[in-house]
Amino acid sequence: MNVILWILCVERLLDATLLTFSPADIADDFVFLLNTGTKQESQNLTNKALQTFKTLTGNHKLEISLDKTNYLHINKNISGIKWGRNNIKRASVKNCLRVLIDDKLNFAAHLSAIKNESLILHQGLKNVAGTSWGLSRNIRRQLYLMVVEKVILHATAAWAHNITARQQKLLSSIQRKFLLNITGAYCTTPTAALQVIKGLMPLYIKAKMQSTLVRVGRLGRNCDYEGIYFDHESYEQPSPPSTIHPALFSLEDRISHGEQDPSNRTAIEVYTRGSKINDQTGSAFCAIANRTVNKPGRPSSAQSILCSKQKC
Repeated sequence: MNVILWILCVERLLDATLLTFSPADIADDFVFLLNTGTKQESQNLTNKALQTFKTLTGNHKLEISLDKTNYLHINKNISGIKWGRNNIKRASVKNCLRVLIDDKLNFAAHLSAIKNESLILHQGLKNVAGTSWGLSRNIRRQLYLMVVEKVILHATAAWAHNITARQQKLLSSIQRKFLLNITGAYCTTPTAALQVIKGLMPLYIKAKMQSTLVRVGRLGRNCDYEGIYFDHESYEQPSPPSTIHPALFSLEDRISHGEQDPSNRTAIEVYTRGSKINDQTGSAFCAIANRTVNKPGRPSSAQSILCSKQKC
């Protein structure tokens, strides 16, 4: 249903005159993001956007559940948001892709949910591994790294950038339960000692590192981490996504199936290939003259490394 809704409604919303709000499709939900200066502007623009959306869905006989519809104000306290003639409920927390966003943007509700989820994971680990029985400690460590940390550090770019001292203590208390189970140490052992014994990084440090990595590498934002300034322009950025609609993409217009004309051919054509495996860089080249392989080979190790750095 969300695909039909997107095709019928969202494209028309983007073509409408309401260019100051951004509709987003998430699974079976729609999220409208509005940024205004005053409370009155927020109320007017929200009602205008919802009325446009209600008209488009009504024209295609699509129903929107009013019970599941609510709004969240950040740093503002406004009312009077309506869906038709009905008032829309206000929410203090919104769940967006497993990230709980609260109206104060301190992510306290999200960290509280993380704590509750970690208790369930810890109980599951205790059921299969006790202090002196069950899974080996190496397997417990792998389960912690591959499962528990992935769950706890989900979407750190959203909530871990400006983490507070209180939130750091909360993450340390969450990690401590798993460290005691992995090491089998006494409950009076300091958390820092447990981290050193198993070679595990404190959660709040890892959360900050992942947040900085995503913000600089993917979002293109400058960040400060432990007094070090990271400028996103100093790092290679990922290739931008394709802006061509799949229905309009023509493969034949972008790939030539014919051969080059003899007049366009150069005397020698050189093809290169490189790869990197286990911290070792290798490359090879092939020179073709008059459609005959003239000189296949591979350069020396120093040339290979240089070729890799220069993206040959």
